[in-house]
Amino acid sequence: MEFQDIHISCQHAIAAIHELKYAINDFIHEAYFIISYKAIYKASFTPIDIENLSDDSDCKACNIKTRRGRISKK
Repeated sequence: MEFQDIHISCQHAIAAIHELKYAINDFIHEAYFIISYKAIYKASFTPIDIENLSDDSDCKACNIKTRRGRISKK
């Protein structure tokens, strides 16, 4: 996993940013700030009542087949 994947600088990048006297928070994606976490959980979620769900006999597991073996290159 690299910086481009999660938008958090590795320790070497943070050291370089600090050495250049830049603000480290400018290089971290806003999704990782506490204010973003609080905004996500600010709304309330209504739980699903699983006791009173209707019985749907047509509802079955998906029929997904996976290929065995090595993926062939075209």
